Amino acid sequence: MQRGTGRIRVDPRIHLILIVIDEQKGPSQLSSIEASRLLGLSEAYFLRLFHQKVSKTFRQYLREVRMARAAELLKDHTVSIKRIAFDSGYSDLSNFYRDFKQVYGMSPRQVRVRMQSPKGAGSSYFRQFLK
Repeated sequence: MQRGTGRIRVDPRIHLILIVIDEQKGPSQLSSIEASRLLGLSEAYFLRLFHQKVSKTFRQYLREVRMARAAELLKDHTVSIKRIAFDSGYSDLSNFYRDFKQVYGMSPRQVRVRMQSPKGAGSSYFRQFLK
């Protein structure tokens, strides 16, 4: 992202990819190969451009979006963890659990249990994830 006169300007190619990522649901998440083809760029150039403009790797950004979606979905205790993983863009439950634990420091089930306890949902620790 480029900073101008108080406004953030994003390269239109990258902006398009950010919109596509944000609007996708389910496990059919956009890969770097698909994104580069969509833009007519080589994968290597796309990955460099994305990192340069967003200050994160494509993979890091994709994981952040997925984890934010998962944290939001965890608020609804009627939705299964498996469904949350799927709706967050994971087709492999093991990868979802690994990434979730790496980002939040505990499993999705542990987060859900703490959110349901009287102290859990109101704690400052979970407010940062579940706004």
